[in-house]
Amino acid sequence: MTQQRWCFDLDGTIDAHPAQMGALMRGLRSHGHLVTVLSGCGHDQPTPAVIHVKQEQLRQLGLHDAYDHLAVVGGPSRKKIAKNKVRYMRHVGATALIDNDHKNIHAARKAGFLAFRPH
Repeated sequence: MTQQRWCFDLDGTIDAHPAQMGALMRGLRSHGHLVTVLSGCGHDQPTPAVIHVKQEQLRQLGLHDAYDHLAVVGGPSRKKIAKNKVRYMRHVGATALIDNDHKNIHAARKAGFLAFRPH
């Protein structure tokens, strides 16, 4: 089996469905896949404080053990965040994105990634 890297958005995705997303994330990891929480922020570059807040949010959701890596990409707009998420996914060789934002889903699919939007 080839190891895959799955990226999950935090705000509006993981935090909207923590039990379901946590089960999916843990299931992927238990089968040898890598899970990255790939979140955006409204700054050009995420600050250590922003990263800490997101780590704490995951801990409070009980998901501190459900992922391998937290990545936060910046951007002054949703469109720029979508581009930066795709750039990150290319950089790490990701397989798929699970995200609630249609701009992120569209950008990921356009770049050739699997992309799913939970409802």
